[in-house]
Amino acid sequence: AVFHLVTAAEGAERFYSLENNAARTEAPELARAADAKTQKVWAPHPKHIIFDNSAASHGFEWKLQRVVEATAKLVGLPALP
Repeated sequence: AVFHLVTAAEGAERFYSLENNAARTEAPELARAADAKTQKVWAPHPKHIIFDNSAASHGFEWKLQRVVEATAKLVGLPALP
């Protein structure tokens, strides 16, 4: 499976900052472009799962919980309550 966590620069802009992440070096526009290219490359994969920022107000931990739930479902484990 390919789990794609969409950049915060797309839909969660208030969390995207060069100051709070030493690994982050690109401006938001470049991050969005790189993200779109990555999604396009992996799109044909049969298990390409995209985790967007549609509920960014819930925070990154909520996004990670969605990843955990998708992983559990993929391997046949029950989801946590």
